[in-house]
Amino acid sequence: MTGIKLLFDIEIGATYQDSCSATQISDDIVELKGNARSILMIFDRLNEAGVKYQIDTEISEIKPDFVTNSMSRFIQEKGCSFVMDKSKYKVKVKKIIGGA
Repeated sequence: MTGIKLLFDIEIGATYQDSCSATQISDDIVELKGNARSILMIFDRLNEAGVKYQIDTEISEIKPDFVTNSMSRFIQEKGCSFVMDKSKYKVKVKKIIGGA
């Protein structure tokens, strides 16, 4: 999407705990792996920036699987976090040529 071929995976997101793994598949396709909350936050930012893209999964199908019990969350997270989303998704994002 930047014109630079990435030969390694990177983590992107609002915070360390809200990050997704991003793998460049081709010049215009990036694969995101992570939970629904993190992926949806990335799409929100792309939309705010006016980036034109298409994905291989319907946005309505990407749904968080929240753990709301604080003790269960603490055990599963192996530490403490305010929110835990146990969902796992892999989405391919293709930049549409002529977009922002």
